[in-house]
Amino acid sequence: MSNNVATKDQPARRSVVDRIESNYTRFKLTATRPEGTDYPQCQKNPGIFETVETAVGKHIDRKRDLWSPDIEAAAEIRVFLGWCANCFMKTECLDDMIRADYTGIAGGEFLHKGVIQEPKDKK
Repeated sequence: MSNNVATKDQPARRSVVDRIESNYTRFKLTATRPEGTDYPQCQKNPGIFETVETAVGKHIDRKRDLWSPDIEAAAEIRVFLGWCANCFMKTECLDDMIRADYTGIAGGEFLHKGVIQEPKDKK
């Protein structure tokens, strides 16, 4: 069964492409882009976006340390987090993905089912 198919007990998960398209549409229609600001990097680089989102999903499922430099796609994940750091949609993106129970990166945070993940050694 596709993970985008809704069942009685579990709503359909939004795919990476759906998220990019949703953010892009919202960006075009409602966001006031600060003068001189380009489109968000995650929208301009869908290949890296998909690589990172897939890797983060796997790492979360396997309970790996997302902050480790030794995990698959660690360099791409760091680049992606850097994009979020200065993105004018950061807060809106994070809020939307928390409400959507999203697993992946949004607004510069790692999310698992809409919950921000903290480093294991952080108390």
